[in-house]
Formats: sequence, C-alpha cells, structure tokens
Amino acid sequence: MPNFLRLLVIFTWVTLCACTPKPSAETIERVRADANRVFDEFDPMCIYQGPFPWRQRDQFIGCDRCDELVRAGLVTKRVVEGESTLELTAEGKALYRNDVDVAYKTVVEERRRQLGSTDAPPPEKAFKRPRLCFGKTRFHSITEMLAPMGDGSEKFQSFKIVREVTDVKPQLYDAAYAEFTAGCNRRPEGSKPALCDAAIYNFVYYGDGLVELRNDVRYGAWVNEP
Repeated sequence: MPNFLRLLVIFTWVTLCACTPKPSAETIERVRADANRVFDEFDPMCIYQGPFPWRQRDQFIGCDRCDELVRAGLVTKRVVEGESTLELTAEGKALYRNDVDVAYKTVVEERRRQLGSTDAPPPEKAFKRPRLCFGKTRFHSITEMLAPMGDGSEKFQSFKIVREVTDVKPQLYDAAYAEFTAGCNRRPEGSKPALCDAAIYNFVYYGDGLVELRNDVRYGAWVNEP
C-alpha cells in the first residue's frame, strides 16, 4: 500500500475512534448488564483476602494485600514463637464476610452455559470467598463512549462509566480507608445515590457471544488515558 494511502487509513481510523457517540437505550442496557457482571465477579468495593485469622503456615493461600490492611487498621499482626498471625480488628470485622458469593456463583454458572460445559459444576464451597467490602458496586450511567474497533469475531469498545455504590458501609467515607475507596468516597447529599468518578471500561465482544473486560487496552481519543 502506498504511504499516502496508509496514512489516510490511519487518519480515518483515529478520527472514527475519537468520536464519542451518544449511547442508545439498547447500548446502555447492554453495558449495564456487562458491567454488573464484571462487578459481580470482582467488586471494586471489596478486598478479597483471607480467610481470617490468617497464619503463616497457611501462606499457600496468600495474603498479598494484608500489609495494606494492617496499615489501615483493619487487620492486626501478632508474632508468636516466630510465626505470624493476622487477625481482623473490630473495624475489619465490620466489613468482613466469608459466605457463599451468590452473585459470583451466578456469573460462573452463566459462563458455563455459554461455553456449553459438560463438566461437573463446582461444589457450593468453591464460591465461598473471604472479603472485606465497603459496599456493592452497580452500574449507574455512561458519560462518554468511543465508536467500536475491530471486526465481527473480536470487537473492542470503551465507555466512561459512573458506578453507584449500594449497601454502603459507613467506612466508605472514612479517610483512613481512602486507598481502597478512592473515587467513590464522597458522601452524597441527602438521599442521592453514592456515585464514583467516571472510569474507563473497555469490553471485548467475541463472535460467539462472550464478553470480556480488557482494561489494559486503550485506543482512539483515550489511548493515553489511565
């Protein structure tokens, strides 16, 4: 392809991807379902660590964010006879749960159906997830969107999404926990919903109907945005 044609193609692609069309009602409902599915799998308002008490002998389980939890006063560390034990403080217990995550289980079951899996389903206990949660994240609105990029077998599309936090714990607004709740910790006025700052969510839509979040991808006008 001659250089001038190659430049024209690149210019046209960048121009198309830089536009921010207004989402239709159908698009909003589709993105609502996709975003809520992502939040059900890994909620940004939850820290998935534990179970507690966590002992050094259980280190195969992993507790990679426990240092953060100790600094925030949600977990305390004791060393007895050279072995570390991490336990929840009163503040940590107020946020902690270790029950079956029903929303996550639903996501896994839906994915199994989409893939046509014939394997035996995971046992109930596989969906028991220790976590400390400041609330539950839900889709609220789209502020901007880019035109899709790609073909029928694999299409990318980015949206700037405002999240809403429901089932809010009072600790959401405590500055001591800002590293876990940044962007979502502004106390709303009156009965208004607890909203987070808009953030980019990039979805990949595959030809077989599967949808995946790929937040490591940026394109078009948002190519240099975090």
